Amino acid sequence: MSNNTSRCKAKNKEGKWCRAAATENGFCYFHANPGVAAELGRAGGRRNRHINDSEARPLPSLNDAASVQKAIAQTIDDVHQRRLPPRTATGLAPLYSALLRTFERTELEGEIKSLRQKIKELEAAMQTRRGQTNDA
Repeated sequence: MSNNTSRCKAKNKEGKWCRAAATENGFCYFHANPGVAAELGRAGGRRNRHINDSEARPLPSLNDAASVQKAIAQTIDDVHQRRLPPRTATGLAPLYSALLRTFERTELEGEIKSLRQKIKELEAAMQTRRGQTNDA
């Protein structure tokens, strides 16, 4: 069995005897100085803060793929500079992805339309040439 004379005389929140070593007054450091534990907890919480007091910058307009890419780069920078919580950035990631896919699809559809138009123009030019060679 252990010697109880070197243990703190106070009880903890559960009603059990404190198991910390006692100081000269018979109490552990924290029971002898009750405000110290709260202050240490506050200091630790302040030191463990993950977000700057400054707010994240507003996002640029997301009108095209290039602006979405700029927004992604800005979000990464805001997380790195601790202006934006990583969880928020994680929530934005699928939205950015959906926007990029939408813009890429729109771009591809535009390119396909342009190529189809060029094919029609080339076919018309070829028919015109065929008609001119048959007339000669």
